[in-house]
Amino acid sequence: MDYGNYRSLSEFFTRSLKPECRAVDAKACIVSPADGTVLYFGLATDAQIEQVKGVSYSLEAFLGPPTWHYGDDAKGFPECCKHRPSGQETALYQCIIYLAPGDYHRFHSPTTWQPQVRRHFAGELLSVSPKIAQWLPGLFCLNERALYIGRWQHGFFSFTAVGQSPS
Repeated sequence: MDYGNYRSLSEFFTRSLKPECRAVDAKACIVSPADGTVLYFGLATDAQIEQVKGVSYSLEAFLGPPTWHYGDDAKGFPECCKHRPSGQETALYQCIIYLAPGDYHRFHSPTTWQPQVRRHFAGELLSVSPKIAQWLPGLFCLNERALYIGRWQHGFFSFTAVGQSPS
């Protein structure tokens, strides 16, 4: 990639996506919201989220208190997230995608869903590189982040962008 084609670091990070770069399967239930490397995909168990290779943090610390819960009674984590309109319980899954400095840095909706709550958490802008994430538990809870909470066809859905320093 020729970085000299960009007038600023901001222009490089916010460059437009060329339509021919990748095809999106219109029949897919969910797609990747960004370019990057998948660091973790799997179940969120015991109200814990995997950060990287066994380092985890609490779902409540990441999403904030469940003041946005669904239903008439306040539920704790992860019960409020697993509730479906039909009353059935579901499993919680998570996916962590790391965007390296050279990756395209715009986000796109990963599925058809209805965001209902937006939260912004001010915080640090520490590097989120896999090397740093391995030795700093709760890194994603320390850094500034914007999260959206809502519903999709399977119940609870959350999408979060975690900031990091530009260097």
